[in-house]
Amino acid sequence: MTQDEVFTHTLLGTLPPEIPAPATTAIDRVSKAKIRFGVAELTAMNIDNVQRWLTQIGDGIVDPKDPQKYLVHPSPRSAIELFIELLQFSVPKMKAVAIDVRDGEGNLQKLSVSDLQSIVSTQ
Repeated sequence: MTQDEVFTHTLLGTLPPEIPAPATTAIDRVSKAKIRFGVAELTAMNIDNVQRWLTQIGDGIVDPKDPQKYLVHPSPRSAIELFIELLQFSVPKMKAVAIDVRDGEGNLQKLSVSDLQSIVSTQ
């Protein structure tokens, strides 16, 4: 049984008792990765539609029966806000990290990049 099948059977509750269940953290990581992949695939398949929809929101949709009226009023701000919301599915969010590098007496310490990375990874 492949690892994917083990995860699937575990989530469905159909994993045979002789096969040990994976750790919950591993299932969570795989589930999140599959969700991200699914959203990315859905986005990739609809990128032309998304572009069209954003343009329609920004430019508005004119009433074909009366070109002086809009079915959807132009809203560039809404189009930009929607675009920013969609970005979070494809671009990882940046997180600010503050590190206090003073010693016990308040003096600044000289740390290597690997030391700083080690400190950040434990926070």
